[in-house]
Amino acid sequence: RVYRGLWDAIGCVVRQEGALKLYAGLVPSLVSVVPYMGIQFSVYEACRRRARKWRTGLGEGERRGRPATGYERLPRWTEPLGCGVVAGMFSKLCTLPLDVTKKRMQVETPPNPKPPNATPRTQSV
Repeated sequence: RVYRGLWDAIGCVVRQEGALKLYAGLVPSLVSVVPYMGIQFSVYEACRRRARKWRTGLGEGERRGRPATGYERLPRWTEPLGCGVVAGMFSKLCTLPLDVTKKRMQVETPPNPKPPNATPRTQSV
């Protein structure tokens, strides 16, 4: 069904399925935020620590007496950008099953959905 607007959609959902259906998928959403943010911050900070070691020359290459690779010539903004990308990808990969569960709960249809304004049909003989 195509709704005429936001209020039409809300009204139809409340009338046909009840007000609680507006909150379908809320619990998995709230539950998935905690591990997502925890993983993201942990990986981001670990990546930043590693990047700072490389930038200051404390990486394995410097300890073995080899020259630095050129990482220190990169602009400073590449460090947080790269760490953010890695952290975001890793945290999303870990929490994807919770996100799929949330989406499925939000779009599931009730058993035997009754179309609006349904009229009973009579059999003709």
